[in-house]
Amino acid sequence: MASDSAILHSVVKDYKHVFEGLNSLVDVGGGTGKTSRIITEAFPHLQCTVLPHMVANLPETENLKFVGGDMFRHITPADSVLLEL
Repeated sequence: MASDSAILHSVVKDYKHVFEGLNSLVDVGGGTGKTSRIITEAFPHLQCTVLPHMVANLPETENLKFVGGDMFRHITPADSVLLEL
């Protein structure tokens, strides 16, 4: 998904309405969090939690957190879930 995230810059710009009204988002299978980072840069108010494949030395920001675990057992509560497979 990280290779596809370059396209996401355009999508976020052209389809901002998709994220309107959201305060939080969980990115399931977000890998390194590149997609979520693009989203949180465009929407600084949006609290984003990434459930990456591996959590190790990934830089967090005020509105971007990384949480390890099994997505089949628990997904952090949020207004929306982004599934990256």
